[in-house]
Amino acid sequence: MEKESLLLPAEDETPVPSRIFRNKLTWLLHDWSRFTPAYVSLFVAHAIWAIPTYYMSPWNGNSGVKILSLTLWFLLLEVAFFVVAILALRKRRQVFLKAYEEVVKHISAQRPGTDLNMWDSIALELNSTFAMDESWHSAVCLWDGADCYTCFRSLLYIPFKQEKLDGEVRAVIGDSISVYEDSVEQRWTYKMDIEELCETASLNKLPQELYISKFTWNMTNLMKRKSTWLLALCFVRASSLWWTVGYFVGFVLASVLETTIAARTRLLDIQNSFRLLVIVANQESSEDEADWDQIAKAMNELVEESPLSSYFKAGFFFDGDDCHRVFENSVKTILCGKKSNFPELAPLASRCQAIPGLDAGEKV
Repeated sequence: MEKESLLLPAEDETPVPSRIFRNKLTWLLHDWSRFTPAYVSLFVAHAIWAIPTYYMSPWNGNSGVKILSLTLWFLLLEVAFFVVAILALRKRRQVFLKAYEEVVKHISAQRPGTDLNMWDSIALELNSTFAMDESWHSAVCLWDGADCYTCFRSLLYIPFKQEKLDGEVRAVIGDSISVYEDSVEQRWTYKMDIEELCETASLNKLPQELYISKFTWNMTNLMKRKSTWLLALCFVRASSLWWTVGYFVGFVLASVLETTIAARTRLLDIQNSFRLLVIVANQESSEDEADWDQIAKAMNELVEESPLSSYFKAGFFFDGDDCHRVFENSVKTILCGKKSNFPELAPLASRCQAIPGLDAGEKV
């Protein structure tokens, strides 16, 4: 059996939208340009803007009126885009649920597990299906495999596990759900490249070695992500010092709150949670802090290659102890029964929990 890699899949020739468009914004604009409600929303927004603009026309020479009119226009434009986004997401949910038989057919045939390359292939097939039967207004309904995987888990898999689907739907997709869970389990029972990953990551330094304290690490993550917005804010609001200071304090508090153990546990998606559990499951039974430092280094390297990297440019885990605490919290949330966000990872979490010396929370 071919060895499975924990690293993110390499670029291939699968022409999903993420490989065609420069970014998600251009993809959305392309998709919405074929979405009739988008034009209706823009027309209504401009009509609402035109009414007060017409009545304010006698004062057009006043700079304050011009700024007010421009501010109103931008506000209505944002509202229009927000409405279009809600309508598009609502339609996509309906289309995906309507095609549940087609979705589970591909899952049964390909057994994708957590492999995003395989989910790219399924996303491509579903995009073609949605375009051919005209249930979607373009051929780019799903951005990529990760987007398709998220739709499957949120609309079919999690509701199935929580018994929220209709009996008819449950009967049809039941076998495919079992196939999906088996494919996930097979991927962590194969021999994975843990040693190579840990050996490469061992050359890296943890944030604990680079920053004076957790506070400076938190602030570095904050400034690397939002420094452009803060500078723009200070420039625009230079005449309102207290407002600027209050806004900056709000940013700082938000940054600190999102780096708590509970917040970062929620931020770990299915792929990163899976990788963390697999790395831990392949460790020798030990409470040596150096082992957790090694796990933290490996996970920080993996997070750098995932979407989470834009939020944690200075590292996701501060040190080994920080990684250990997030791991324990992840195991508890995975093994919490029907409320679990990742029920397919329960066998792997149970295996990690059973390893002597890891102390992965209270056994359930």
